[in-house]
Amino acid sequence: MTAAANRCEEVTPGMCPFIASLYFDKEEPVSHIITLLPSGRQFSVGEGETILSAARRAGLALAHSCSSAECGRCMVQLISGEMRCQKARAAVGGHGPTPFLVCKAVPASDVTLAVQEVAMPAAITRQELSVTVADKTLFTPDIMRVRLAPQNGAALHRLPGQYLNVLLAKGQRRAFSIANAPHEGSLIELHIRRIAGGDFTRQVFDELAPGHPLLIEGPLGTLVPREHSTRPLLFIAGGTGFAPIKALLEHFLHSGCRRPMTLYWGGRYAADLYQHGLLLAWAHRHTHFRYVPVLSEEQGNPVGWRQALVLQAVVEDLADLSPYDVYFSGPSPMIEACRRDLLAAGAVLERLFHDAPDCMPEILSHVMGESVSTDPNLTNLRD
Repeated sequence: MTAAANRCEEVTPGMCPFIASLYFDKEEPVSHIITLLPSGRQFSVGEGETILSAARRAGLALAHSCSSAECGRCMVQLISGEMRCQKARAAVGGHGPTPFLVCKAVPASDVTLAVQEVAMPAAITRQELSVTVADKTLFTPDIMRVRLAPQNGAALHRLPGQYLNVLLAKGQRRAFSIANAPHEGSLIELHIRRIAGGDFTRQVFDELAPGHPLLIEGPLGTLVPREHSTRPLLFIAGGTGFAPIKALLEHFLHSGCRRPMTLYWGGRYAADLYQHGLLLAWAHRHTHFRYVPVLSEEQGNPVGWRQALVLQAVVEDLADLSPYDVYFSGPSPMIEACRRDLLAAGAVLERLFHDAPDCMPEILSHVMGESVSTDPNLTNLRD
């Protein structure tokens, strides 16, 4: 007689041992408690469930982007407990607390995590929306502003700094950051760089005319304003990574925020800083906003422009980054470099905010310890 049947016999004398084993030999489903720091919030994770999936089920928004262990946005620090990953490469070794990607992390015990929680985007429902091209403006031969108009009186309910997907045939999609704040109206502004060999960007530059219909999905992303903070704001943009930073700046300036704001915008050449005049006007109008243009390649720079990589200029100018909330956007190698170098310069992990809507594979190369030779001032390489 099994141990389970013995236990059953004590309660229900005479029960068939086989029948008892059907009830008592099965293990109860295992669940674990996840504790998030610094908030102290807790939620349960079912057996085999990822932490990101369970957090969504509990109505909590953890910073993430691609949900496929490629962008690196959902990396958290394991403070205590045991974890396993659905992809071995999702775990990164190192000293001190262990980093994990929560989109692939499955707990093997109760665990405590240091995370970035984002409460606001969780309350916004993702939509599919029919839009048409309202107008196109060529900023440079390779950068186009495209404004989209929602149809039938609809609107894309969103927060500044978020992004959207353009839905294409055969289930394909292309991610673009939204470059204007919601208070600007219902039009949706995108900054699109022409990508060599990119079929969609070729269509945008050569074929899409005003009135052309598109289907979009959004909003997505957690690069949104942290309104409760009183800390000074530091913004870092590379190429068309300026788009979500522009939306954030529009929001903060429009809302009357008086926190000191500094923007470092990096590119290879002067033309890459395609809204330089707008930023000069903002800096003239708002005394608490400072703009620093940075070029990595240009010789004979315009007066007042820095010659450096954008991240290099930041750490040279600001000896201690611990007082700042830092928002940054650009290509994936730049994001990884920012996380590493800003932390080394004293920035606080919980005050570093970014998205990676392009989900580029360079993140995995960095995680796997392989070299990535991409100019960190270049834009997101979205097709």
